[in-house]
Amino acid sequence: MSKDKKMGVVQGSRDFPPGEAPYKLLQLVWQEYHKRHREQTLERIQERGGFGWNEIIQLLRGEYLHDNGRLKQELAELEAEAS
Repeated sequence: MSKDKKMGVVQGSRDFPPGEAPYKLLQLVWQEYHKRHREQTLERIQERGGFGWNEIIQLLRGEYLHDNGRLKQELAELEAEAS
């Protein structure tokens, strides 16, 4: 497997099953996460089971630790569309 195809683990939740995401994407997520939590490396997060899907979405949208109510509403809308 080439470096470009490297995948990382993502934790499941009651809403989403566990899975994998491209490691390059997880690096972008971690850069945002690292602004608030400098003590954990991406490698350590992966060892502990990875980010959760909701956490990834929040971090990519810049909503991490912010307006969680709005995110829950948007996730519910996405789930409804997927059903």
